[in-house]
Amino acid sequence: GSTFTPSSNLAFGTWYWRVRATNAEQDSAWSAEWSFTIDQLSAPTLSTPTDGSSTYDQTPTFDWDDVTDATGYTLQFADNDLFTDATEVTGAASTHTPSIDLAFGTWYWRVRSTNTEQNSAWSAEWSFTIEQLDAPSLSTPSDSSSTYEQTPTFDWDDVTDATGYTLQYADNDLFTGATEESVTGSILTPSSDLAFGTWYW
Repeated sequence: GSTFTPSSNLAFGTWYWRVRATNAEQDSAWSAEWSFTIDQLSAPTLSTPTDGSSTYDQTPTFDWDDVTDATGYTLQFADNDLFTDATEVTGAASTHTPSIDLAFGTWYWRVRSTNTEQNSAWSAEWSFTIEQLDAPSLSTPSDSSSTYEQTPTFDWDDVTDATGYTLQYADNDLFTGATEESVTGSILTPSSDLAFGTWYW
């Protein structure tokens, strides 16, 4: 026949080809020599989360630059730099936001581009850390203390990077039927008298 497909992949780069005809008596002269280039699909350039960064967001958006001629991408992220048991996501978009919270700690991620002919090499491997917001340290009323004040002021230490606080107080240590208050500061005074007895907060 007058067609041929190699059985294994040719290396990236420029190739030259020619053909000659044969029969039982002779070979023809070689045809004209033509050349063609097999391009390697570029690996994506990562954007965010940036390498070595920290965040409190447990569903961070992975974003990378579009690659010319790519029809899709494969994202891998894992809690180890060997990508053992990595989560792998394949799609056409150059961004992905996990649908469930990632665990606290350091995460590693990389992306490769794809089209109908090939996969690119993996991108650079970047890491980021999901930090856990510290719990507040309580100040007053102090633990197991007594007071005659029925509107005691609840006070606690500020927490770095906190933008608000949720206070609960109840007349039982299971916090059943607890009063819950959301505040931006680290202090709150109830607007009405609390009943006599032991309170938990």
